[in-house]
Amino acid sequence: MHCEVERQKGKVKFSFKLDAAEWEKAVNDAYLKTKNKYQLGGFRKGKAPRKIIEHIYGPSVFFEDAFNNVFPKLYAEALDKEPDIYPVSQPDIDFQSIDGNGAAFTAEVFTKPEVKLGAYKGLACKLVKTQVGDAEADAEIEKARERVARKVEAARPIRNGDFVTLDYSGSVGGEKFKGGTAEKQELEIGGGSFIPGFEDKLIGAAAGEEKDIAVTFPADYHAKDLAGKEAVFHCKIHEVKQKELPAPDDDFAKDVSSFDTFKEYKDDVLAKLILAAEKKDNAEMENEILEKVVQGAEADIPPPMIDSQLDSMLKDFEYRLMYQGMKLEDYFKYTKTTAEGFKKDRAEDAKKAVMTRLTIEAILKAEDIKVEDADIDGKIQSAAAEIEKPFEEYKNGINARELDYIKNDVLMEKFIAFLKANNKFA
Repeated sequence: MHCEVERQKGKVKFSFKLDAAEWEKAVNDAYLKTKNKYQLGGFRKGKAPRKIIEHIYGPSVFFEDAFNNVFPKLYAEALDKEPDIYPVSQPDIDFQSIDGNGAAFTAEVFTKPEVKLGAYKGLACKLVKTQVGDAEADAEIEKARERVARKVEAARPIRNGDFVTLDYSGSVGGEKFKGGTAEKQELEIGGGSFIPGFEDKLIGAAAGEEKDIAVTFPADYHAKDLAGKEAVFHCKIHEVKQKELPAPDDDFAKDVSSFDTFKEYKDDVLAKLILAAEKKDNAEMENEILEKVVQGAEADIPPPMIDSQLDSMLKDFEYRLMYQGMKLEDYFKYTKTTAEGFKKDRAEDAKKAVMTRLTIEAILKAEDIKVEDADIDGKIQSAAAEIEKPFEEYKNGINARELDYIKNDVLMEKFIAFLKANNKFA
């Protein structure tokens, strides 16, 4: 076998030549592997001679199988001899000749582009430091109080924020419409779940009262036959309830946390808010420096890399829909969109994602940033400690895929640490 390599901009063309003997062996191997497919008169299945099969089906009957069998090995051997070539597409095959005298064909592939790095050290970035204090902790505690609030009867007219149980019957032009009638319906005043204006007009009414409320359906209302029309709802109010929030005391702390005192609970809330703010601040600064570094880099990204990224984005989107109980084809049907439209809308995002990945890889190579066994063990040790499991037991339970994930995670941590250490935040 003879192979020549022609490097082009963004592509590599491999030219392969097999002499008569090499091609004959490939064809005969294909015959031996596929002869059981053929059952000819006078021969048991799989026993027909090659020459007979070729006479009936043509001399090239085994060529496709021969090529499919021999090409992967030839291609792999060619790549092994050119370790600096990184294909990013399937080979595009073009046959020059293929007959009893041998085979000659080319395989053209797009390759990973060279990245010209811009400045990635000494850049000026904004220091982000969110202030978190008692006010933020109090607001978070207030949310917790809201979550466990009770609904108690209110012996007074309806106010904003109350919960009202009522019957209603709606009509347009004096005629009732489908879906406009309900009994013992609970409605949160100010919740915005009903037609605009309806909830506001209930304010001031009391339990036992009946009231007609005139509203106008929004012009973009989902029921086209009601959109923009005036309607009247006859309402009968059965019950008015208000929220009763628990007092912010030790009993409340015991109910919503593992702490015995409100002070301990509030201190914990504050600590968690500070930690969350630090993570958010760090993520914001990391995104800024990475974006600056990527903007300074240059590369001619081949189309297959963009296509592959878009396929990955579509697959991720499909998985997210599955977790929500929806199929991708149903989503496209409901939204009147297509996979092609999805990819078109996200083409720039895909290009940015590929460029980011290429830039990171180029910097890792330029700075010789690598993951050592000690780095991986440290990560595993931390994870084991969190769940109070022995290190060796936890490590032995990690499969190859999980280990790759840990390695990539550690590598990105080292990369981000390098950027932070070599750039200025102020």
